[in-house]
Amino acid sequence: MSRRRPSFPTLAAVAVASLGSLLIAIGARSPHTHTNLEPGFHVSYVRTAPSFVGPPEHVMAMTGGQIPSGGGEAARGRALFYGMMCASCHGLGAQGGLVGPGLAGLGAEAVMDAVEEGPGGMPRFHLTHEEIRAIVAFLKAAED
Repeated sequence: MSRRRPSFPTLAAVAVASLGSLLIAIGARSPHTHTNLEPGFHVSYVRTAPSFVGPPEHVMAMTGGQIPSGGGEAARGRALFYGMMCASCHGLGAQGGLVGPGLAGLGAEAVMDAVEEGPGGMPRFHLTHEEIRAIVAFLKAAED
């Protein structure tokens, strides 16, 4: 009686499942990914500044390509919030995302401290006090 060799689809399924499990295990154990299982950032984690490829107009696409000077402080804050890529961590409505906490109810001082200090894994941003107040105005308008 001859032994039957496993079929190619069976071998491929085993290989894909093994590779997937390995990648998940590496990602879950690494302190340098957002898929780690720790509730906070690992002490060795250092957040790198965002890198941009191409002109800044690609980043500013959600704001119409520029930060408006008119339209009120909340409109300017909205443009800054999306243009500075705050939404990538804190969510489109600032409700919180996979990486950053929700920003509802934060005052100008708390936002100012976070932007200037870069707590936890948050990078520092170099914004003026007027720009930070505009972002706070947008956050307050978004709560209503």
